[in-house]
Amino acid sequence: MVEQRPSLGLWDLVTLGSVMVGCLVGGCGLGLLLDAHFGTLPVLTLVGLGFGLVSGAMITFQRIRHYLS
Repeated sequence: MVEQRPSLGLWDLVTLGSVMVGCLVGGCGLGLLLDAHFGTLPVLTLVGLGFGLVSGAMITFQRIRHYLS
């Protein structure tokens, strides 16, 4: 018996995009707030942006992993 993969619907894609945008905006926003507090303007914003990118990619991969197998 062959098992079928679950299909990736429109709502799943919207959710994945929203998670990625949320991680990027959250990381960048937190970096901006910390930069304003500590006075290190571009450093913590870039670190927050990188952290948001990595966390968004990890969450996205974790959510689509069962669609790929």
